[in-house]
Amino acid sequence: MGYGIALSITFCVAMGSAEPFPSDPALEEWRAFSRRPEARECINWLRCHARGLMTGNRCDALLPPRTPRLFGALGVFITIVKGRAVRGCYGAFDHRARDAKELLIDYLEGALMRDARYRPLLVHELESAQIILTITSRPRPAGNIEAIDTARHGVFLECDGEARVYVPAELRATGDIEREARRLNCQVYEFNAVTIR
Repeated sequence: MGYGIALSITFCVAMGSAEPFPSDPALEEWRAFSRRPEARECINWLRCHARGLMTGNRCDALLPPRTPRLFGALGVFITIVKGRAVRGCYGAFDHRARDAKELLIDYLEGALMRDARYRPLLVHELESAQIILTITSRPRPAGNIEAIDTARHGVFLECDGEARVYVPAELRATGDIEREARRLNCQVYEFNAVTIR
């Protein structure tokens, strides 16, 4: 599958930046949302739909009505973590779906079942797994990976037409990514991220 900066669907591996990003009202709306009770409701909504996808039982939960808009220049990624291990991550900077519910369920299904890098989560593991929603800015060129604040920003590598996305929810250290970027002569980009757990 070919990738580029205008990526449609992307698997992700996780991480964050040093210089301040210009203010983005849409991303700031998500940052404010992440501190409200509705953010927890949004994660519970994702969990209900994850259970439905894994068991075949329909989830009738509604997306919280005060959930900010997803479209425009925002990236969306969903990460599944069990213990300290990532079990799936899926999303994109550009989206095919125009409906927020359809988009989130598609990326949730991707994180649960279509990320071939990880062993799929089993039904009995779901209750103790963490579902993390990451909303991002567009990537911008970065000087080097060491300067990126990995708690708040993600990394996007473009290597010979192939893309790799690292959101803050997944990455513990940047050493492997730095080596990979040098070995493959990748262009390094960073993006601002709002993480909702």
